[in-house]
Amino acid sequence: MVLPIIRAGGTSGTITVNWSTSNGSANFLGDYNPNSGTLVLGPGELAKLIEIQTLPDSEEEITETFK
Repeated sequence: MVLPIIRAGGTSGTITVNWSTSNGSANFLGDYNPNSGTLVLGPGELAKLIEIQTLPDSEEEITETFK
């Protein structure tokens, strides 16, 4: 799963964002691989992408979420 991180408030200057996943109704290592990192957006950059690996499920379930 690829998620866009979109900057708000203009594109001047550099911003640094530390991020990490956490469980919602989906659980790490059962539904997705936990991940974290630091995202840096430089001057003029509006967005970047982060990737979270989701895991295949052998049973049918309702839509699950993570944060």
